Amino acid sequence: MLFSDRLEIWNPGHLPPTLTPEKLRHPHPSIPRNPLLADPLFLAHYIEKAGSGTLDMIGLCREAGLPEPDFRQDGGQWVVTLRRPAPQVTPQVTPQVNGQDGTKSALSRHQATAQVTEQDTAQVGEQVSEQVSEQVSEQVSEQVLSILRVVATTPQTKHELLDAAGLSDAYLNYKRHILPLLEQGILERTIPSKPTSRLQKYRITEKGRALLKGANQ
Repeated sequence: MLFSDRLEIWNPGHLPPTLTPEKLRHPHPSIPRNPLLADPLFLAHYIEKAGSGTLDMIGLCREAGLPEPDFRQDGGQWVVTLRRPAPQVTPQVTPQVNGQDGTKSALSRHQATAQVTEQDTAQVGEQVSEQVSEQVSEQVSEQVLSILRVVATTPQTKHELLDAAGLSDAYLNYKRHILPLLEQGILERTIPSKPTSRLQKYRITEKGRALLKGANQ
């Protein structure tokens, strides 16, 4: 559910008996509810078995300057809440001028509140968007360069590329950081006919070398 100040994600179910919402904020074991589903998803690199998902969420929120996520059990529902930063804007109201007789008239309390709220919301939204965009751009650029540097001399596995970028070997990281490089022709597979081969590695292309050379100048 989306609110003006937060996003709430509700899912049916309970935590395993050995885990609590507070324990999820610290290193903890992975305890899948359904191992028959978890095992093939792990082998396909869609999930990890490290119990690091909630810790990654907390770390990413901190990096983006957002409040840490809230975890809670609400009856038979598991709820995760992601909050927006609290606006810190000093409201100012400027008197308006009556166009007919030239006399100044103050805004009504209701009109003033509505105007200030709209202005504050727009200003805070722009500030947050700019800050997040700058942080994400810098992070992605550095991660891309780290990947290109490690693959510049010899082909590397997916795990080696993600490790060089300081990322875990999760499918989501592969989808976000390696797959776009393949689609843009910056990297290429060593076994293109078998994308999911366990022997698959990745090498840099001429386009990638040009990009890396330009970044090092």
